[in-house]
Amino acid sequence: MARGRLCVTGSDVLVIGDSLVKYLGGTGSALDVVSLPGEGVDSVSRWLAENFDARYKLVIVHVGTNDLSREGASVLELYDKLCALRDLLPSGIHICISYLFGRCLSNLPNCWYNLSKTKLVRFNSNVLELNALLSRSGISILEHGRGFAVDRKLYGGDGLHLSRSGVSSFSMEIARYVQQWRVSICLKSFTFVTSQTFVGLRLFFLVR
Repeated sequence: MARGRLCVTGSDVLVIGDSLVKYLGGTGSALDVVSLPGEGVDSVSRWLAENFDARYKLVIVHVGTNDLSREGASVLELYDKLCALRDLLPSGIHICISYLFGRCLSNLPNCWYNLSKTKLVRFNSNVLELNALLSRSGISILEHGRGFAVDRKLYGGDGLHLSRSGVSSFSMEIARYVQQWRVSICLKSFTFVTSQTFVGLRLFFLVR
């Protein structure tokens, strides 16, 4: 059995990541969700390599918080591994990398990874560096509102996991991205059909 918490709806959209995605499956969204609590990009890579289902046409990945929270974390190494996820998926599958959330420094509980405020400032700096690299990678990106960096109410009592409001906001951002992706697919199909029709009409008149 595949490791991780799996919410299956039969959707063609898969959201996979660490514990921050685990409640997205309960928001009523038509998404399959795989949550790997406490894990990082290596575990996501392993899961995709071993368990990917061909019905998925869009894969949204939110992972890296645990990687960057470890001692000696390398932003460049994490970036390379996130980019390498594209190579694990069959041709034609659309992948989107979700920006990581920087953590709000106000009213921060002491239990957040037992990090001092100095280390947490460094964590936020690493998140900004990673997100900047991803923005230039050519990979599709899921951006987040500024609230996740400044609004303490979007996080639960531990300052790490999302509150109900945070899950709702995250879910809405994903829903908007999925909707935009579906529209783009429809537009591409329409453009292809229109161009084929034009070629057919041109050949018809040339033959006549």
